[in-house]
Amino acid sequence: AARLKKEKEQNAIFQEVVEKVAELLNAEAAELMFVDKERGDLYSRNITENLCHHRWKLADGFMGHAATTGKFVNVADVHAEIYYDPALHDNFLGKGIIVKNVLCMPVWSKGEVIALIVVINKKDGPFTTRDEDILSAISTHVAVASIDSEQNFAEVLENCEKSMTQQGAPQWNTTTLQRRKTLFEPVLKGMGALLDAESTSLMLLDEEHGELFVEATEGSVPKHRVKLGESFAGWTVERGLVFNKVSSESAKPFSQDMYKNYHGSGVDIKSILCVPIFDTRRKCLGAFECINKRTGDRFDFEDVQYVQQVANYIALMLEGPTAELRRVLALTRQRTQHKVAIEASGHCKESTVVCFLEQAQDLPDADSLGSGDGTLDPYVTFQIVRGDPLKDQELGLQQKVLAQRSMVVRQHVWEISKSKTEFVERHPKWHETVAVPIPARLKGLPPEELYLHVLLWDYDSLKEDNLVAQASFQLSKMPRTTARGARPYRLHPISEQDGIYDLEKARIWLSFSRGCNNNDMNEVSGEVDGKGDSTSSSDGSNASGDVKTNAKRRENADVGGSSSDGKLEVTGVN
Repeated sequence: AARLKKEKEQNAIFQEVVEKVAELLNAEAAELMFVDKERGDLYSRNITENLCHHRWKLADGFMGHAATTGKFVNVADVHAEIYYDPALHDNFLGKGIIVKNVLCMPVWSKGEVIALIVVINKKDGPFTTRDEDILSAISTHVAVASIDSEQNFAEVLENCEKSMTQQGAPQWNTTTLQRRKTLFEPVLKGMGALLDAESTSLMLLDEEHGELFVEATEGSVPKHRVKLGESFAGWTVERGLVFNKVSSESAKPFSQDMYKNYHGSGVDIKSILCVPIFDTRRKCLGAFECINKRTGDRFDFEDVQYVQQVANYIALMLEGPTAELRRVLALTRQRTQHKVAIEASGHCKESTVVCFLEQAQDLPDADSLGSGDGTLDPYVTFQIVRGDPLKDQELGLQQKVLAQRSMVVRQHVWEISKSKTEFVERHPKWHETVAVPIPARLKGLPPEELYLHVLLWDYDSLKEDNLVAQASFQLSKMPRTTARGARPYRLHPISEQDGIYDLEKARIWLSFSRGCNNNDMNEVSGEVDGKGDSTSSSDGSNASGDVKTNAKRRENADVGGSSSDGKLEVTGVN
């Protein structure tokens, strides 16, 4: 009787786990699979109500791989992986579920895998590194509870739920959390002394409430919480830009009242510096806020550089123990892309397309999606695909490409090349050469079947970036040698976003060359018959556009004076 009671309690705990996991990770389904050593397979112990109990061969699919290797599996696009099997994944267990993405986390006990937590189909995109951290923590407690059902899961799940509302990696160890907070005080004291600032604060993002809260502060300003749109640091976090101002300047974008008696501290702001803290994907985790430089009129360029360096170190801590490796991979991809672009532009390289991205003109406003000041923060991605992507456009293109880009975080190679980001620009000027590799699975196909897919994006410092427009160019019609100059091409809408952006006047200036074949050196034309529809033979100059661009840069520098033009460069993340 005691054994049956214990098993019943344990089963109730595990059922709560799978239901809570599906809720926390915003997934369609979840299950807890245990290893059956005698039969050499997996069996479902607990499931969400939309699944049915079943057994699973250790040789099959992603679950079998995770169970046999002991390595967790995070697949953003199941259909693109070698373990994809239509019979297994297109109608999972006959329940009508099409498996699109999956996260499998092994449960270890005494040096071996005893179970798996399987989560299927995250509803708002691919599973993130934070989802992995949360599921890893839960798996540890499942291992304990499989031996001792008295382990208190309520507290564990509550901590998991709380962690979902904050950016950065969850902190599961109370001692680690306390040690971190203890170190903040001397860090902020040192920053304040070096900057000669009256007050220095570390503010972190609470995603759920759209607020920033002061994690630690040194000086006259007390701890507080504030809405993103109602604070200097919030302006920085929403835009991913440095805010460096003195109160004697124009009050924009805030009223003069904001500078007085700051948060009831009795401090009137004379100068303020806010610097964003970015994770590996260039999303904001929070910001540093430095108030009133005692010497000099304002915080200078060296001050900004110093706080940005500190922000990089703090971001590594907030992201968790693998952040350094993710940044190394991002740096490797960035440098490799640059190296290949240089080599390919001077030599024949059959497996690479070299693009020169000069500029864009008359890009649409972002007002329709409620993006900050209504102006795009544009960047461009390039990818070689099979077939013309503008014909029979598939739905969910934005989520599919974002999923592909998210998985690149784990790799040193890339299939999607990316330009720099130009902030608050309707007429961005990149003047950037980008190398685009032909994916291994597409090598050997005739160039008539391959297209360069060019996507224009709007960077968002908080949420997923927005896909704005696209163009495509057939490889067979690209020159074998460097084109003679960039030409303007039309940008086309994304199928499910038709009408959201006004692309009537929008143009992007590009030129192309592709790897040469020693037996075929005939094509030398500088024109590309792409779905960009070249509209003129212009060399890309536009006097009125230049005036607008320069005016916008001056306005941006007035607010975000971190450099000569007030902009920050975003590179190295696919």
